[in-house]
Amino acid sequence: MPKPSKRTPKPASSTLPTTKPSSPFLPAPSSLTPFLTTLSPSHIYITHIDTHPPAHKRAIFLVPLTLNTLLALLLLYRAYTALPTYLHILLATLGHPDYSKTSTTGTTARAGVIGIAIERMGLFLLDYLLWTVVGGWPWEFFVGRKREMKGPVGWRLKVPFEKEEVVVRRSRRWDRALLVSEGEMGEGLKTWASSGEEVERDGDGVMKERIMPAVTPAWLRRKTGYAMLDKDWDLDFDAMVWAHGLVRENVPISTFATTVLLHEHGTGWLIWPVHALSSASSSSTSTSSHRKHIIEIRDRLTALGKENLFFAWIEMVQMESSSSEGGFDPERQQRAAEKAREMFEAEGVDFGEFWKGGGGGGQGVEGVEL
Repeated sequence: MPKPSKRTPKPASSTLPTTKPSSPFLPAPSSLTPFLTTLSPSHIYITHIDTHPPAHKRAIFLVPLTLNTLLALLLLYRAYTALPTYLHILLATLGHPDYSKTSTTGTTARAGVIGIAIERMGLFLLDYLLWTVVGGWPWEFFVGRKREMKGPVGWRLKVPFEKEEVVVRRSRRWDRALLVSEGEMGEGLKTWASSGEEVERDGDGVMKERIMPAVTPAWLRRKTGYAMLDKDWDLDFDAMVWAHGLVRENVPISTFATTVLLHEHGTGWLIWPVHALSSASSSSTSTSSHRKHIIEIRDRLTALGKENLFFAWIEMVQMESSSSEGGFDPERQQRAAEKAREMFEAEGVDFGEFWKGGGGGGQGVEGVEL
């Protein structure tokens, strides 16, 4: 079993839901608890499985590896050449004879002293920026950031290039406005279905502008995991190493299929299993007519301001169709239809009128007659 991250784990009891989470989020299953204890409740996370060929992943990783190696060599060379200069300055400051041209003497003219001071300030500033700004890049690449045990190189040493790799992304600083101290969740994400302009701006805006674009199948197919670093999402290398450790302990890798994870104060860890939505969509849209049918339902609910209802409906059908043996038989289809009716009516949408008005031509996901 791999060693857990240095991050302080959240007590297991805090993951037990105490209130009903808002759609499309669900309470995290117990199978994810070993993984969730390594995550910080102060961030939103996205997991998915990178299925790009190992050779492609290796080629992508080789570019930053080469650049950071060159930067590290450049910094070492600068340290080698600059060390004598700084040593002479230090010795002169301590009153020792300065046999170099780097220090001022009592006979130096005032103009010369000013020139030397400006030159020395420029030298100090250049080296300071070189080591604090540029030097941070190879350091983070080879060693890792503060409070992290692994960087990209440490991740690759633990997780060689494989056909299927778990990728874990975490939100960047934009989450500060939503997730306050100790993992409490801001009102925008805490009450998705509530009314109010601020809730809609925070919750719906984050879903549409930050989360949804990051989990679209086209985006996941376009880039390898390491190439997904952007202004909104960072990679959590410790979490990826830990996830692969669990996979080696016989946890199915499908556990980390495309999922959004966040911690809600008073409720615990919540998940939005995006992979279930994709699975339901793909199995229900084998023909162009079914694909058009799903898109029409989504568009109509979105126009009504009920986009979350669409996700909740898809998720409910997926759970009903896979929660037990026997498949999606007529009895289970009927039960799913009744649940759908309750969901629509709870959101103030006339169930019968919606479907009669072109909401799906009388047929639901997985062939449910609605």
